[in-house]
Order: sequence, then C-alpha cells, then structure tokens
Amino acid sequence: MPARTSLPAGRKARSGRYVPPSRCSSLGFRATAVHFGRLPCCSPRWSPRARSIRSQATSWPQDSSSHTRDSACSCWRPGTRLASPAMDEMLLSKIRLSVIAELLNAEWVAFSELQRATEASNGNLGAHLGKLLEAGYVAEEKTFVNRRPQTRYRLTKKGRNAFVGHVALMQKLLKEHKAS
Repeated sequence: MPARTSLPAGRKARSGRYVPPSRCSSLGFRATAVHFGRLPCCSPRWSPRARSIRSQATSWPQDSSSHTRDSACSCWRPGTRLASPAMDEMLLSKIRLSVIAELLNAEWVAFSELQRATEASNGNLGAHLGKLLEAGYVAEEKTFVNRRPQTRYRLTKKGRNAFVGHVALMQKLLKEHKAS
C-alpha cells in the first residue's frame, strides 16, 4: 500500500501513523536522517514502537545531539545527548545496577537473596546475571546445600571498578548540572 502524502501535518501527528525522518520536517521540527525514525518523536507517544524505543535507551543512536528540539518535538533540548560516551552501558539497567550494589558489600550472595533484594522475577534476574557474567563483572559458584543446588554470586574486581567509575561519572554529571 503506498504511503499517503496528502494528509496535513497535524492529522499525521494525532492519527498515530509512523512518520519517517524525511517527513519530520512536515510536522514542524528539524530532524536529520541520523536517527532513521527511531526516536519517540517520530512515533506517537502511546504506540508500542515509541514505548519500546523509550525503554531501550541504549539502542538509540550515540549522536543524539543531531536531533534538535522545536515547538512540535518535546524529546530533546538542542545539543543534548542521551548518555555520555564514557558511560558503561552494562550499568544503565536498574536491575543490573542493583545487583552490583547488593554484591558490593558481601563476599557471596545467593540467587534467592538477590531476587528478594531486586524484586525481579527468576527469568529476568537470570538474564541480567548472565549478561553480568558474560561481561566479567560477576563470578558464579554452583554448590549443593543439603542436596539442593544453590547458585551464589560475587562481584569481581572488574565489576567493582566499573561500578566505582559509574558512580564517579554520575557525580561529575551532577556537579556539571548544578553548575549550569
């Protein structure tokens, strides 16, 4: 089905149709082809596409400063970026960050204790721990206690350094924000 090109800009924005970046200018704001229509301003706020895009901030383009704000686009201020390039993407997840914070002051922590602390489901926590294991931030130990399997985790030196660096970067960003 060919795309409709005769709809007025206001109708396109309210109707919930996806608007590619080449058509962004018809909605009243500037956009470059760098984001390829993946930013939420190019999808209606309520659409599944916009929700999934907003929830996956790490998949957004690194050079988000190319997408500037005008009257019809409320997602960016001119020149702002989503995240600092020095920011560790592994620690941008709330669950992974809380797992590392929980492991920070303990030698070994059982999976069930991490689940209670993070309030995550078994599958969700397991997936996040798998990513932390793959990155080398966490070490895993599988043992049997009273003939029942138990998985315990501890923070590695690499994970501790990444967490300390992440906290230092956040403090730096906070100081810069307060200064401006």
